[in-house]
Amino acid sequence: MIYRKSVVILTALLTTFSCFAGEISLPDYHLAVTLPNGWQQVADTNTGILVRAQSDAGQLRFVFSRPPIPMEPAPVQKVEFQNGVKQSFIDKGFTKILQSKVIKIAGTDAYLCEAARADKPDSIIQVVWFHEGHSISLVFLSLAKPFKDVPDVLTIIDSVKILPKS
Repeated sequence: MIYRKSVVILTALLTTFSCFAGEISLPDYHLAVTLPNGWQQVADTNTGILVRAQSDAGQLRFVFSRPPIPMEPAPVQKVEFQNGVKQSFIDKGFTKILQSKVIKIAGTDAYLCEAARADKPDSIIQVVWFHEGHSISLVFLSLAKPFKDVPDVLTIIDSVKILPKS
């Protein structure tokens, strides 16, 4: 009887932990993202947040968002668009721009910007692109180490995919 209870508890724990990592499908938005092992999804009821997750005891944070307001797609290659993203970082105290480039997300051009604070180890990455008339963002925040030491960030970025419309 004790063995059976232990198996039931162990199975429940394994099921709980195994749901933390892996693909998260967002069929309403025709998108999916995969969290690597060690990342846990965190509940978030804020409007526009599709996925919120963390790793490294909360020292690494991730938000996948789609603001609820439709936007006219903007070319992410345009300097004006990129400067707007950079300025939003500067306004929040991330004054040191480390990376600024156009990348591909699921075959679509996206703008990636990485910035850091001058006086703290905090750094942030935002990847922005347009999908189905809305801006989509991946935002990563590191409170302790540079992103070059966090390969999971690129893994998550590379895992984003567009799901077929049903």
